Amino acid sequence: RYRPRRDLTLPNVGLSLRLWRGDFEGANDEWLRWCDLEGNLIPTGEERAKTASEQFRIASEKLEATSEKLEATSEKLEATSEQLQLTDKQLQIVSERAAVAEARLLAETERANAEAVARQQMEEELARLRAELQHLKP
Repeated sequence: RYRPRRDLTLPNVGLSLRLWRGDFEGANDEWLRWCDLEGNLIPTGEERAKTASEQFRIASEKLEATSEKLEATSEKLEATSEQLQLTDKQLQIVSERAAVAEARLLAETERANAEAVARQQMEEELARLRAELQHLKP
């Protein structure tokens, strides 16, 4: 025999029943719905599908936004890489010019040293010739 119950909880399985007004399978009415022991409705398959679909849409939008940011970052990285390559080439040119300038300076220094040695030798020879000339004078 049926006995109405006031308490619609099933603590052994952690579920309860409650009345709910809303749309179910295309009909808006008052329905008996499963809920947890705190009274929170347990979503129907359709509700879970809608929630999953919405979560998928949000995740897709976030993925698209992240993909666009990644693409922009990749383009910036490529531009920076090209600038670094230019800077590296410029540095190589400057380095080569510095090496040429250093070689010229070294050559000029060697020439100046050679001239200084030659001048010293000439002055010594001149001093020797003057001394010899002094001996030859009466």
